[in-house]
Amino acid sequence: MVEEVVKRFVHRIRRRRYRAGTEHSSDALRSGSVARRLSLAAALLVGCGFPSEPPSSRAEPKTGKPDAPTLLAGTVGGCPLTGYLRLVNVTTSTQLSAAANAALPGDQIRLAPGTYYGTFSFSRDGTQARPIAICSASNWAATIRNSQGSVTVRGDWLVFTGIRFLNGIYAVSFVDASHNIFEHNLLEDLRQEGLVLQGPSGSSYNKIRYNTVRRTGRTITRYGEGIYIGSGNTLNDPSNYNEIAYNTFGPGVTAEHVELKPGTTGNVVRGNKSDATGTLFEYGQVGGVYAIAGRSQTVLENTIVNLNQARLSGFWAYKVNTAELRRNAVAGPSMSWGFRVSQSTNVSIHCDNVGSMNVACIP
Repeated sequence: MVEEVVKRFVHRIRRRRYRAGTEHSSDALRSGSVARRLSLAAALLVGCGFPSEPPSSRAEPKTGKPDAPTLLAGTVGGCPLTGYLRLVNVTTSTQLSAAANAALPGDQIRLAPGTYYGTFSFSRDGTQARPIAICSASNWAATIRNSQGSVTVRGDWLVFTGIRFLNGIYAVSFVDASHNIFEHNLLEDLRQEGLVLQGPSGSSYNKIRYNTVRRTGRTITRYGEGIYIGSGNTLNDPSNYNEIAYNTFGPGVTAEHVELKPGTTGNVVRGNKSDATGTLFEYGQVGGVYAIAGRSQTVLENTIVNLNQARLSGFWAYKVNTAELRRNAVAGPSMSWGFRVSQSTNVSIHCDNVGSMNVACIP
């Protein structure tokens, strides 16, 4: 039996030109005890599966038990099979804290399925060539849960993949943290915001992609932003040149799905999908599903559905100097404007956007 399993697996490796790490290579399957060989074959054929390329678009998540996202190419769960210098397997909250505190460039911190309780902090830096990866061994099966704070990221060149962030005031707060990648994660059932990028020195050049954010603002609805860039307390928060792309928001995101604050510059918001069910207008607090302030912001190819608040707009450009909006769309039974501009200069709302506008569009 084991010989047949091994032969089938090696054949599939060759057919797919699949190259894995040492511990999962076909060489390891050709030698060793029967029990060891069967264990490796079973893990690769059944437990880890064969990854496929991520789809160009993702289905909206259901409430309740998290839906498993499509595996990334060349991964075990959310973890790359190659490219790391040191593999650090963790199974407990204590081990996760220790791994974060001792992380070195090129580490992969791989979380086994389970729940990790605490407000963890990631302050160690990777490098551009050797980032530090923090990932779930099985997509969304590792849950980081807390009730009093958030996961705090202060390091640069980190990669977070495939993790479920549950409860907490925020899911994740980036503070003066730049050049990070945060993708294919699930953020849900949060007391306030989903993810925050800010700090006196700014959190810049981060890529926030392919995540799902839902059911925020459980205790204070006006603070239930999905992704929040900058600070409401200062106009000088230089969180700049971030990419917010291909994320899925809602239902149940109670405030702005993406908010770019005054003081931020050059951020790109692209290809996100928003279900505005449960998003609430609040005078002086929440005026748009996407709120665009700051300078030189770009908003492309985002869609909003199920907008049903008579005083809430889809895309609201306010206090922004230079912004471009193209190929966005807004739909729903009730709204103020699909696209609204106020207290702003040099805002280009192109005619390839779909939705009502309070300004003339640019052909």
